[in-house]
Amino acid sequence: MIKFAAKVFLGISLLFSIITHASLITDTSLLTSDHYVTYSDENVSIDFAWVSPINVEFWGDPTLESTNQLFTPSLHDGWQFASDFDLNILTTNFTLADFTIGEGDERTFIHAVQFWNTVFDDVVLKLDTDNNLENGYEIIDWSNVKNFQDGLISSEWASSGVNGKNSSGTSYYETFYVRKTYFQQSAVSVPEPTTLMIFALALIALSLRSRLVK
Repeated sequence: MIKFAAKVFLGISLLFSIITHASLITDTSLLTSDHYVTYSDENVSIDFAWVSPINVEFWGDPTLESTNQLFTPSLHDGWQFASDFDLNILTTNFTLADFTIGEGDERTFIHAVQFWNTVFDDVVLKLDTDNNLENGYEIIDWSNVKNFQDGLISSEWASSGVNGKNSSGTSYYETFYVRKTYFQQSAVSVPEPTTLMIFALALIALSLRSRLVK
């Protein structure tokens, strides 16, 4: 009986551990304008979401208790990989300041990392050097911010092994996904051929009448 209770307790503990360290949010309704920036012109509106500080599917870090998995944009309805043209719009119209809230080490960033990653929950990696912050000490890695500033951004990536091995993606690139809404252009009214013919006949009739009157 004691052995059985011990096994049940171990199972519950493992389940609780998995739930505790999972950060993936699958509820699309929670993905709001607080998590992305929007570009608009007369033809299209593009939402740009900063979704990961890495650009590979799997990434294992010695300071994390499990390996992070980055999901494809299709996990949430309407989102897709950004094309090179889309990323050019991003870098041309937005800077890091457009994604930044606050200043210095207290600043935060507009991102949607928790909607596509199982472990990562920020674009800034926070490395725990004392096993779950037993001494309250962590290192904040701001290199991802510099990556954005240096234009090291991408969207599509390939499946990879742990630590980014065998990947055609670049692990330290920032990953962005997009969602597009196209605006329907109002149609220009073009006269039908029959209408044009009637109008032409009316002009000819008026011209002939004026000549007869003279």
